[in-house]
Amino acid sequence: MDKQAAQTMMQFITAQWITTPLSIAVHLGIADLLARGPVTITELSKMTNSLESSLFRLMRALASVGIFSEKEGKVFEQTPLSACLQSNAMGPIALMFLSGWHNKAWGKLSESIHTGTNAFELAHGTDAYSWFAEHPAEAGIFNKANAMKAQNSYTTIVRNYDFSGIHSFTDIGGGLGILAAEILKNNPHIKGTIADLSSVLDETQRFLVSQHIEERCGLITCDFFKRIPSGSELYLMANVLHNWEDEKCGIIIDNCRTAMNPGSRLLIIEMILPPGNTPSVAKLLDLEVLVMGGGKERTREEFTELCSSAGFRVGRIIPGDGDFYGIECMVDEG
Repeated sequence: MDKQAAQTMMQFITAQWITTPLSIAVHLGIADLLARGPVTITELSKMTNSLESSLFRLMRALASVGIFSEKEGKVFEQTPLSACLQSNAMGPIALMFLSGWHNKAWGKLSESIHTGTNAFELAHGTDAYSWFAEHPAEAGIFNKANAMKAQNSYTTIVRNYDFSGIHSFTDIGGGLGILAAEILKNNPHIKGTIADLSSVLDETQRFLVSQHIEERCGLITCDFFKRIPSGSELYLMANVLHNWEDEKCGIIIDNCRTAMNPGSRLLIIEMILPPGNTPSVAKLLDLEVLVMGGGKERTREEFTELCSSAGFRVGRIIPGDGDFYGIECMVDEG
């Protein structure tokens, strides 16, 4: 057995030794507490209502892998890694991916692989969106996590895309409005609309007000499986299609095409799977969407086929951060 390979495999096998303590640290808000400066373990235990001896062992373990740093006198301070766990950074993402309800769904992956049954439904007795409707606190974390992912993923695409001839856009399934805000801030001549479920839009409105762009961005309740509002020059779908299998994606894209005027464009923002053994977070995220609802990540060829079947022609492919790309589509008049 190769020694280096065995060490790497051991890291994979024992990953929960890190992720579970990390999850607890996020729930306790320790990264936010240390943002103010170093804190003793005694103070931390009081701030978090934790048993000092056990909290010390947890902090010591996380510090050993660079998440927090231990100084003399059992004093802990922030590190670049732990700063990522603050509530205004990747904290909501950690809360979502390391939550009990999420782990419960992943616990059904094996059964899903064998039977094709939705893992989330096996775990929770209903689909993810119905479950979130009945669990608003978890839905809030889910929406914030997706907003943080959007903030870190779309900026390069927005800045590389040519919006000069665009005066209006509709962000389909736009969530809290992170993508719309990025576009509006960088293109003062544009007005936008966010189309999403009513359960999301109250929080969206608060975010738009906080960004001082509420007068330039309207909100409309939308079920994209039924109808998409018409009249915009550009339609956006970011991290929407990967949540659904091809048949449902076809319905969404068909509805989008129906809403579009001649000359309108569709910009799809998604990860694109690279070929072969190329390392890619998209290949891991592909399992995440499989667990959550039966969706999938796609190759460039699969996106082309999906769009072509709805009467679109794929034009430019705009590279973004990581494996994210902007896929520009025009109505195929041929």
